[in-house]
Amino acid sequence: MPERLPIHRRPWFFKTVVILVNVAVLALIGAYIAHRHFTVEALKKDLEELGRMESASTIYDRWNQTFGHIYLQNRDPVTLADIPEDMIKAVIASEDARFYEHGGIDFRGIARAFWRNLLAGRSVQGASTITQQLARNTYGLYDKTLYRKFLEAYVSWRIEANLSKQKILELYLNRIYLGGGHYGVESASRGYFGKPAKQMTLAECATLVGLIPSPNKRNPWRNEATAQKFRGNVLARMLETGVITPQQSEAALAEKLVIKQRTFATADSYAMEAVRQQVISKVGFERATSQGLRVFTTLDTQVQRTAEASMKKKMEEIESRPDYLTRPDGTRRQTHAQYSEIFRDAERRAQAIQKEKGTPVPPSTLISPPEYIQGSLIAVDNADGGIIALIGGREFKHSEFNRANSSRRQFGTAFTPLVYAAAYEKGIGPNTLVQDALMDNRLVMIGGVSGILGEWGVERVDNRYDGLMPASFALVRGKNGATVRFGNEVGLENVLAFAKKAGIKSEMRAYPATFLGQSEITLSELAMAYTIFPNAGWRPQNTYIVKQIQDREGKVLYQAKSPGRTRVTDENSAFQVHNGLAESLKWGPAAEASRKYGLKPFPAGAKTGTAYNSTDVSTIGYTSSITCAVWAGFDKPQSIFRGAFGSDLMLPVWSDVMNAAYTTMKAVEFPKPPGLKRVEICYYSGQKATDKCSEISDTAGAPRRRTTYFEYLTARQEPKQECLYHVGGVRPLASQRGQRDRPQEGAVVAVRTVDLDSIPVVPIGSTAVLDPNDPYRSVRPPNDVPVAVVQVTNSGGPLKPGQSGTTEVRRAKAAGPLDADVGLPKNGVEPPPVIQFN
Repeated sequence: MPERLPIHRRPWFFKTVVILVNVAVLALIGAYIAHRHFTVEALKKDLEELGRMESASTIYDRWNQTFGHIYLQNRDPVTLADIPEDMIKAVIASEDARFYEHGGIDFRGIARAFWRNLLAGRSVQGASTITQQLARNTYGLYDKTLYRKFLEAYVSWRIEANLSKQKILELYLNRIYLGGGHYGVESASRGYFGKPAKQMTLAECATLVGLIPSPNKRNPWRNEATAQKFRGNVLARMLETGVITPQQSEAALAEKLVIKQRTFATADSYAMEAVRQQVISKVGFERATSQGLRVFTTLDTQVQRTAEASMKKKMEEIESRPDYLTRPDGTRRQTHAQYSEIFRDAERRAQAIQKEKGTPVPPSTLISPPEYIQGSLIAVDNADGGIIALIGGREFKHSEFNRANSSRRQFGTAFTPLVYAAAYEKGIGPNTLVQDALMDNRLVMIGGVSGILGEWGVERVDNRYDGLMPASFALVRGKNGATVRFGNEVGLENVLAFAKKAGIKSEMRAYPATFLGQSEITLSELAMAYTIFPNAGWRPQNTYIVKQIQDREGKVLYQAKSPGRTRVTDENSAFQVHNGLAESLKWGPAAEASRKYGLKPFPAGAKTGTAYNSTDVSTIGYTSSITCAVWAGFDKPQSIFRGAFGSDLMLPVWSDVMNAAYTTMKAVEFPKPPGLKRVEICYYSGQKATDKCSEISDTAGAPRRRTTYFEYLTARQEPKQECLYHVGGVRPLASQRGQRDRPQEGAVVAVRTVDLDSIPVVPIGSTAVLDPNDPYRSVRPPNDVPVAVVQVTNSGGPLKPGQSGTTEVRRAKAAGPLDADVGLPKNGVEPPPVIQFN
C-alpha cells in the first residue's frame, strides 16, 4: 500500500492555496480600489453643506404672534446650548447609544441589529448612527442600495474626522425631520407645543424623539395615541441606558401631552399665499424661502381662525340642505366632501406620475375645477387698509383663485348704500319721500324685460309695499323699487362717479340695474368703499398685508409706506348713511345679527345683500376699527336655493368675525359731525314735525302715537315747511284710512294713486325670484282684487289738503306703453339692452 502524502503536499491543496491567495489578492486590490473610490467620492462632499440649512421665514401677525412660515423646509436653527439636555439624552439613547464611542460607524450595533432582525424574521432594528443619518439627510443618500450604504459610511467617517461630537449633534438636531412640516427640534417644539425647544419637558423631548423613525405616521396631530406610545418606548430606552431614574420615567409617563392647535405652516391658505407672494416680490424667492426672514403683517391670527371656522361651518350647513343639494332640474350638486375625495385620488395619481417621470405634477391639472359653493371674506383696518383676515375660497389646494380680490360678482342690495351716499352728498336729504310701490321691470330689466321688478332686497318672502316713505327707511328696509326711483333722482352718472371715488375700479354698467348691485365688482372693492362710513368720508387709498420685512439679525429689508387716505364724501353724508346702516342692525334685515347670531352690543353698521335669483349673498359691515365683507356663491353663477338671503347665510359669519375682532380692536361710538342737526321729522310727510303729528293707535283704548322720528340733516336738507299731512290734526286709525294725502314737497316721484301703501299687494309666488306667472298680479289681476282706493279732484289730479273730490276703487290694468307712471327717466333715453344671466 503506497504511503499517503501529507495534506500540505497533495496537489489539490496546493491548487486551493493558490486560488485562495489569488482571491485574497484580488479582494485586497478590489477593496483598495473601492476604498479609494469611496474616499474620493466622500471627499467630493462639501462639509460646508452640513451647515447650509434652509431657514424658514417666520410670518407674524399684527400682535407679533406667529401666523405661519414661508419655506422650502420649515426650520429654525438653534445652537446646542438652546436644546435641553433631556433632548440630547433621549436622542442618543434611542438612536445611537454608543454615539460617543464609535467613529461614525457602529460595527457592534450592526452585528446586534443583524442578529435581532434574523431572530425576528423581519427588520425590527436599524443600525444607522446619528452621524450616518446626518450624512444621509444632508447629501440625499436615500437609495436603498449597497453602494449608497458604503458611500454613507465613508461620508460619516469624514464627518467624524472633521467635526466634534457636539457639532454633529447640533447639526443633526437642527436638520432632522419631525413631521407636520417641521424640520429641527426648534421648529417642531414651537409647532407641536407652542414653546421654544429649551423650555421642553422630558416627556415632550421623548415625544419628539419617538417621531424620528416615522414622523408622518406618529406625529401627534395625526395620531396622539401613537405618539404617546412611542414616547413610552423612548423613556424605556432612556431608563435602560441609565440616563434617567425610574422616578423621572414615571413622572414623564404620567404627564398629559398638551398639543398646540395646528397652524398650517405652508402656503395652504389664501392669507399665507398673499403674504408669500408679496414677500417674494420684495426680496426674491431664494431669500424669502431660505434665509430665516421675519415678516410682520397686518393679519390677526385669532380673527383669521374665527373667520375660517365660521365660514366652514356655514358652508357645511348650506350643503346639508335638501333644497341646495338638488337643483331645480333634479340634478345633484357637488359638495366639498365629494370633491375632496376626487382631489385625493388626483394627488395619488400625481405622485405616481412624478415617480415615473421625475417631474412634479399639480393634482389640480388632472381634474376639473371644483363646482361646490364657495365663500370669501376680507376684513380691513379702517385706519390704513391693512388686511386683518382674508379668505379667497373654501380650500386653497382645491382652487388657488382668490375670490375676495379677483372674482367680480353682483352684490345686489349690499351696493345700495353708495346710491344713498351719492344722493345725500348732492343735498337730497334722508327725509326725502320715495315711493315703495310696484315698478315695471322694463325700467331696470333685471332677469328679463317684462313683469314687475322683484323685491328681494327686503330679504323676506312675505314682503309688502309700504308706499311713500323717507329715503332713510327705504335704505334700512332694502326696498328695491324705492332705491331705483331714488337713484334716478340723483342721476346714474353721479352714482357711478361716486362709486369710483369710493374705490370701485371695476367697470360698472351705465344702466339703472346698477342701483341694485347688478354690475360685477370685487368683494375687496366693496369692502374698501364701505370704509368711508366709519371714516367720516375718508378711505385708505389701497389695502396691503405686509408691514415690514427683517433679516435674521433684525435689519429692515422692506418697510411698507403709509397707504395714505382719499376723501370720498363729506362727513355729513357719511354719517347719514352710517345712521341708516346702524338702524339696519336694529330693525332691518341685519337685525338678526344680535338677536340670533350673538353680535355683541358695540357700535356698528351693516348691510346684507342678495343678488337677483339668489345667485350671490353677502354681508358688509363695520365698527370704528374694522370693515368686514363676506360673500357666498358659485364660481359659475346660479341660484343657491330659493329664498337664499344674505341675512341668513352670511350674516352669521360676519357676526362671528366682528365679535372676534372686538376683543383686540375696540369699537367706539361714531361722533355726530357738527354740520348735522337732529331734526324731528314726520314719517308721512318728510317735513318738520308738529305737535299734531300723531295718529290713533290700532289698539283699542291705547293712547295716540306720534308719527315722527329723528333725522340728522344739514342746513341745506332741513325742511322749511312744517308737516302739512297733519295740518288737520290727529289722523284716524291706520287700518281705517282710505288714503294719505301727503304733500308732494320733497317727494321723489309724483304719485297719482296715493293709497298703494295702505293696501298691500300679496304675492302669489316667491318675492325673491321674478315669477313668470306674474306673482304680483299686476299685469293680469283678477277682477275681485282692488289695487288702490284713490281720492282725486274732478280734474284727476292729486287731492290737496282742504279740497274735496271723488273716491273710487281702481283695478290694475294690463301693462301698456311705458309712461311717467312707472318712473321712467324724463330724458327720453331708450331702455338699455337686456342683461343676460346664466
